[in-house]
Amino acid sequence: MRKWDFNTACRAALFLFLLTVTAGGTVSCRRIGYSRAIHSSLKAGPGYLWDDAVHIPVTYRLYRVPLGLRRFPDGGQSHVVHEATYILRIDSDRIPVVMGFVDHVIPDTAVAGVKVSDQEEGLVFRFPQIGSSLSDLVRISAAGVRYEGLSSAGSESWREPVWDINRTSRTLRKIPASLMGLPSPLDFGSCTPRRLMKDIIMLQGDFAYRREAIMRLNPDAREAEKILRRMDRHLEQLDGYKRAEYQMISRETRDVLIEIVNVK
Repeated sequence: MRKWDFNTACRAALFLFLLTVTAGGTVSCRRIGYSRAIHSSLKAGPGYLWDDAVHIPVTYRLYRVPLGLRRFPDGGQSHVVHEATYILRIDSDRIPVVMGFVDHVIPDTAVAGVKVSDQEEGLVFRFPQIGSSLSDLVRISAAGVRYEGLSSAGSESWREPVWDINRTSRTLRKIPASLMGLPSPLDFGSCTPRRLMKDIIMLQGDFAYRREAIMRLNPDAREAEKILRRMDRHLEQLDGYKRAEYQMISRETRDVLIEIVNVK
């Protein structure tokens, strides 16, 4: 009886594993058990004025989420495909652009604590490390962005940001990563037009991924309407909480497509 129970458990485990690999066609051929579509996280710090422009430090992360058994016992660990700290520059009301990146990832939680001091040759950002008296120093100047290592608190005169975190986060959320010069989620994997179309309809990845997919497809008004109709047909096949979930998650994606229909 024990042997039968053991064999049954093994077969069940194998069945669940195969489901993980094949479910929805969303697993990367590179990493079994993770989503094929890329998710992203962009955590912005305050904006500081220098050289008549606002400069914003951001930690940008691209990753695949765990699926199936990899989500146990506590949600699992994501597979990070790219992570770096960037300095974005905004001139007047223009689109933010990457001024440079730091060859040392600043912890996400330190971004909010950044301070900046005036220097003749540029600005120095100080990112306090949690639980330490040391800080990561990053200098920006006409020459670009440079990581200067760790330092204890100095005697520099710090000043307040011109944009708080709420404003920088709202501003950056409206703009696709690739337009700012950040790596696109689509850069990490094979993304054929047919695959991207399906990803949009089935809500693969997150909104940032689907927005980049729409940009890559560059649909005209007629093509955008076609995608919206296919989304409607998929919605009709759902019921209960699945239907409500699809309606909620698809809202931003649909808004982008509707805007294309109205403009083009």
